[in-house]
Amino acid sequence: MPIVLFPKKDKPQLARGFSPKVVRLNVRINEDIEEASLANISRSGLLALSNDISSNRHVTKLDFRHVCFGPEEGSILAKGLATNRVLLDLNLQHNNLSDVGTLAVAQALTEQGVLEALTLDANGIGDVGAYALAEYVSSSRTLKELRLFDNHILQDGGVAIGNAVAKCPTLRHLDLGLNEIGDQGAVAVATALCDYNKVSKLSIRANGITSVGGKALAKALRKDCKLRSLDLRVNRLRDDAVKHIFEALLLNSHLQELDLGRNSIR
Repeated sequence: MPIVLFPKKDKPQLARGFSPKVVRLNVRINEDIEEASLANISRSGLLALSNDISSNRHVTKLDFRHVCFGPEEGSILAKGLATNRVLLDLNLQHNNLSDVGTLAVAQALTEQGVLEALTLDANGIGDVGAYALAEYVSSSRTLKELRLFDNHILQDGGVAIGNAVAKCPTLRHLDLGLNEIGDQGAVAVATALCDYNKVSKLSIRANGITSVGGKALAKALRKDCKLRSLDLRVNRLRDDAVKHIFEALLLNSHLQELDLGRNSIR
């Protein structure tokens, strides 16, 4: 399948800033493009696309999910991202960037400096990639949404992300579901929430969190953190932690959604 670009207006025109190597049959683009999605691309096409992304002044959203990007492809794309100054939303979910590709993308986004939403679900990211993302998040003053569902982030990586959240004043939505951040990661995230953080939606489902992490989150709720939605499904929380959480809700004026399904609750 070819690259498909979705223009803001219906009338298709050839936009400046896009290489002829990338613009192929069935591509519809014009100078008002705001979103671009990719179905399939060759290496030469990716090189051209990366070059075009670096100077493009129209595209604000890139959706490259399920396109088999590995570490090498991630590094090529990162070269274009580093000098782009308009991209706000990047979706790379369900690829295979691994730590190497994630490191390249994170470093590029640190230079890029304006991204608001980053989705990296299911990319085989481990702690090394998490450290790189943590550095990016720590320095960002625009990031609002970070999705890292279904990766291989362990406790140390979870701690790094949690510490970074405390330094990112714009972050509103964090998804670390289906990783292995454990209690240490949960405590780091909870500590960030206590620090006048504005995160309003948090998912740390399926992370092996026990009562230690649950009580840390209860402490954050008692301090009336800004969370409106908290997903703690499929962990190992027991009655004592759940009791602390429910007691904390009596003092919290913000939380509207709480999911504790499939824990060790009697």
